[in-house]
Amino acid sequence: MIIDTLEHKGRYSHLSPLLAKGLDVIREYAGRPPGRYEIDGNRLYLMVQEYQTKELADSVWESHREYADVHYIVSGEERMGYAGAAALETVSPYDEARDAELYAGSGSFFSCTAGTFTVLFPWEPHMPGVAAEGPANTRKIVVKVQWPG
Repeated sequence: MIIDTLEHKGRYSHLSPLLAKGLDVIREYAGRPPGRYEIDGNRLYLMVQEYQTKELADSVWESHREYADVHYIVSGEERMGYAGAAALETVSPYDEARDAELYAGSGSFFSCTAGTFTVLFPWEPHMPGVAAEGPANTRKIVVKVQWPG
């Protein structure tokens, strides 16, 4: 997992050309309407999202196999959970169509504020969209990067 700001995106360009491209285009989409935008077909796309953060009890752990996630907070704030797979119990087996496996259990949480991004690799369970101090409106871009990219 990586937590940083876009000012430092160059530090991660060596990890994957697709990841570098995804980080490069985030700001171009910050003002666009919610929806899915293809950057490089299914290899690299992003989703502009607007939602209200949820209470911890209403949130779920997830991981992916095909894609790494980049979560960039445009406005608002949310807590993000992070856990090792060994600390979690599978509650919904891997669904190839959704590229997601869902879990129950506990992990660590950190705050994501406007201007920050996180990179979560396919093997890293995470819980996005958790309310920081109560439900709040958040605008976020999630970049899906085929991995390895």
